[in-house]
Amino acid sequence: MAINNFSFKVAAVFTAATLLFTLSLGAKTFKERVTGKSPVLVQKWCSVSAEELADTYKTNYMAKLTDGQTKQYAALRFLAEDYDAIKTRIKELLVVDAKHEKFVNALTAHYVVNSKAKTTYSKFSKIAFENEADAKDFVKEFGGDIRDFDFTLYLAIKDLDLDREFFKTKQEKLYKKGEKIFEKLCEKFDPNQYGSLLDLKMDIDKKKRCGRLSADNLHTVSVYLWEVKRFGDLVQNKNIMQVPDKAKCPVCGMFVSKYPKWAAKIVTKGHTHYFDGVKDLMKFYFAPSKFGSSHTTEEFEEIRVTDYYTQNEIDGKKAFYVAHSNVFGPMGNELIPFENEKDANVFLKEHNGKAVLRFNEITEAKVYELDN
Repeated sequence: MAINNFSFKVAAVFTAATLLFTLSLGAKTFKERVTGKSPVLVQKWCSVSAEELADTYKTNYMAKLTDGQTKQYAALRFLAEDYDAIKTRIKELLVVDAKHEKFVNALTAHYVVNSKAKTTYSKFSKIAFENEADAKDFVKEFGGDIRDFDFTLYLAIKDLDLDREFFKTKQEKLYKKGEKIFEKLCEKFDPNQYGSLLDLKMDIDKKKRCGRLSADNLHTVSVYLWEVKRFGDLVQNKNIMQVPDKAKCPVCGMFVSKYPKWAAKIVTKGHTHYFDGVKDLMKFYFAPSKFGSSHTTEEFEEIRVTDYYTQNEIDGKKAFYVAHSNVFGPMGNELIPFENEKDANVFLKEHNGKAVLRFNEITEAKVYELDN
């Protein structure tokens, strides 16, 4: 699953040459939407962008994880967005063969990169085929080069900033319309109660929080709430945990500020360690040396976590934690914290949790059970 070192070394030279070539060519149309075949959909919307999966089915990916989750993505760009969070938990990774519209092994597929074909979510397309002969036929029509999965994933991760900018104009047009829909049609609720854009959109749809919306308006208001209002509400919350933009979780390496709903920290005399969830915090707590730290558990002065409902920063040693619920954090199954026991028990019942634990009841074995 790892990206090999050779790919990294040749990437800069290869990318510079191919991008110059691609930009000089006229773009051709590549139809991403599913045709008459029945698509394989484990969910209706993309796990990251919440876009309709059928609309770009020929670029879909599916990740089956060791903790039982299955996540489906509209394109490699969104798998790349989520890759840090799932890379250690991938049991099987599949991609849709663009010619035959069936899921195949992503690790052995053949990818046409930097062709003239346009795709919805990336400036430079990355199209998968099970058979090399089909990839070569695609190259004859659209140009490009055939690469393996490691190199193609490297390009997708490298292109993320470019793709976000590419997609930004489209998203910004949605925000004003989404705000109007929310103010006029929706019941007022806090978007910070959700763990992902997909969870938010599914709840709005299921509970009809904005009445009966068209598919476009449902997506528009969901994107506005997740990408605009959610952060506005967080700014107004004076008790939220303040996480430096560059703070990385020492356990998984992800930027913690991307996941404010799940933020946690351990404070020592000379340093503060930030985590993208209580599970990673507890892994570090029990064995800091395993993650490159010279601190001992006895040196930890404070444990601070984020209350799931209020989003307030609270004392981790006094909190109540729900284990093995059907709500997943950035790193999958989580220990979900609450300041008071009543909230923890309500959440336990609503989300099929197995237990409410106090801090001193959490063992290292119980923490690692969450990964299984």
